[in-house]
Amino acid sequence: MKQMQKRNRQAGYILLSVMLMVTVMLLVMTIEAPRIAQQIKREKEEELVHRGKEYAMGIKRFVHKTGRYPASLEQLEDTNHVRFLRKRYKDPMTIEGECAH
Repeated sequence: MKQMQKRNRQAGYILLSVMLMVTVMLLVMTIEAPRIAQQIKREKEEELVHRGKEYAMGIKRFVHKTGRYPASLEQLEDTNHVRFLRKRYKDPMTIEGECAH
């Protein structure tokens, strides 16, 4: 009988310890989640600036080479077999799940 009570007490302490650890982990995640979300947003904004600079440089090269502004993105991608833009970029702020760079 004494052995059974001792085992029940130990199981109670283990359960209490596990519950305490889960509570602490949830608190830490509650504190860290907004910081992580802000970091992800900052990285997407940096990528947006990078992609904007790529478009600006492509337009600048196009104007320098042809003396006029492009009428469409297709002209930046291929004008007389000259590429002024490596590829057409997507908006990183509206794309879910895409990694920066």
